[in-house]
Amino acid sequence: MANREANALWLLPVAYVVTDRVLGFVIWQSIMLSGETSVVTPAFSLVLSIACALAAACLCVYGHYRIVGPLPLQRSVVMAAISIPVFLVAGLATMGPRNFVQYWSQVPMQAAVHYAVAFFALPAAALILAPKQAMVSQSVAAVEAPATPPPSSTGLILLRVVVALLSLGLFLAGGLFVIIILGFGGSHMSGEDQAFLLAAVVAIVTFGFCFLCAVGRFRRTLRIARAAVAAISIPFAAWALVEGGEEGVGAVIALGLYVGAFWAMCRGMEAGA
Repeated sequence: MANREANALWLLPVAYVVTDRVLGFVIWQSIMLSGETSVVTPAFSLVLSIACALAAACLCVYGHYRIVGPLPLQRSVVMAAISIPVFLVAGLATMGPRNFVQYWSQVPMQAAVHYAVAFFALPAAALILAPKQAMVSQSVAAVEAPATPPPSSTGLILLRVVVALLSLGLFLAGGLFVIIILGFGGSHMSGEDQAFLLAAVVAIVTFGFCFLCAVGRFRRTLRIARAAVAAISIPFAAWALVEGGEEGVGAVIALGLYVGAFWAMCRGMEAGA
């Protein structure tokens, strides 16, 4: 256990940086391929940095929880401090020495803010995904009086991972979509467009909620959560069938599979509680 914690102290910051860089690269390439480069403003860049850093941090903290155990806040701060030099090296490697120096010399405040976001995202994720006090007490009691833990379901673990990754990906994609819409002057939208934007925001919040459920939050409300997610999906499915044609049918099938997976995950987590 001590070896795992020692290795995680160095490996998690590296995994955090790599995950953040990969997410950022994929999103930026998507923007460039779409040709909507006018939406890339300093505010958009900051929002994107926060989203990527927090998403990467949550994934890494959850991985630490599954492999090593809960990540204490103080330890997450140390890991965040270790990640900053790794971020600097990654920036130097991806941008090149000349562009890297220009970035820090021309927009030092923006660069400082982005690296500050990268630093604070890891402790924030540790707080968000921190186990409840009761779980901590149970783990301490288990150390003092070892007992045979109940068998874990590999299928349930895989299902939770799949739901978490899908929810996180859809959450980030939806957030990027909303940011792009607002970047093109959301205040000039018609009533129908505003309704569509509101529906997108509801979907984003739902996917974020599903991600938190998959990583172990809201355990006491899983029965209500699965019913709520199923109810929310009904108007979206109806809209897809009416407006989407053949593609709408495929969207409804995909939505049904997602809701079914979330429902099964909640049932499994309730049974194992």
